[in-house]
Amino acid sequence: MSAVAAMAGELSCGKQASELTPITARIRSGTTACGSLLSSSGADHSSWLAELVLVMLTRKLWIRIHELTYHRFGAGPPILIIIFRWCLPETNTFLVIKAEREAKAAHAAKHIESDKPRSRSAHLKVFGREAGHAIKMNWVLLAYMVVLLTGLHSISHGSTDLYPTFLKNQAGMSPTQTTVITAVGQIGSVIGSTLLGYLSTYFGRRLVMMIGCVFGGAIVPAYIIPRNMSLVATAFFQQFFVQGIFGPIPIHQIELSPPALRSLTVGLTNQLGNLASSASATIESTIGEEFPLPPTETGVERFDYGKVIGKFFQVYTS
Repeated sequence: MSAVAAMAGELSCGKQASELTPITARIRSGTTACGSLLSSSGADHSSWLAELVLVMLTRKLWIRIHELTYHRFGAGPPILIIIFRWCLPETNTFLVIKAEREAKAAHAAKHIESDKPRSRSAHLKVFGREAGHAIKMNWVLLAYMVVLLTGLHSISHGSTDLYPTFLKNQAGMSPTQTTVITAVGQIGSVIGSTLLGYLSTYFGRRLVMMIGCVFGGAIVPAYIIPRNMSLVATAFFQQFFVQGIFGPIPIHQIELSPPALRSLTVGLTNQLGNLASSASATIESTIGEEFPLPPTETGVERFDYGKVIGKFFQVYTS
């Protein structure tokens, strides 16, 4: 999945459509958030869309349909992507890079004027030399991209992973209310990532990301203090700015990446940042144990996750 995401990012933002790059990059960011919207979890970690459609069914039938829906959601899209991509030609950028590598391999093997087929090993040697040179010349830049993605993924995980738990156990929301607030927040992320990403074309990538961090941090009190359905609005605007920070990221990565390692750099730095931030929920839950709350009437332990989410968010946005 990571490899597909990396190549999809390069495909949507590459030089093959430079005049459409500002638009395609924004659409790519928005579709990522849209995928999160369709699979956003409520009280029982089920798809909110399926829950709203099937909520009137009996519990036994719902469990069976939920199992089928889960597997179809997991297996269906890759098949459609394979069919869709199979019918499309390779991009101009890839064809140009491939032709350049073949020419270098032919020159190195002294087969420029020969009709003999080039060996695959010659092409791999050319790629290896290009990749080694690109890493040697850009290792500081690659480290910067990993650190940047680590911080951004930590902001995203820190504001969303434990939020449904906070809504249920601390804010006293029902399962339906939790699902609604979560889904509305994801709608905000779709709009924010698309809009702020597009604005970064005019105001700069770094400036837009910093603005998203400032406004996202300013909304944190309204994101964790209320105990009513006004959280719908604050969740919308919080995710608007949190995921809006990611709006400029696809094209920003493309612009910073060495041409020889474009797809590799985009995917690798993104996944390394995601890996480094993957423990965010565990860190938050561990810190939350330091702030216990009175248990519920049924004896369920509660912790002040709202305070932890606020502190965690403020640390990474600063």
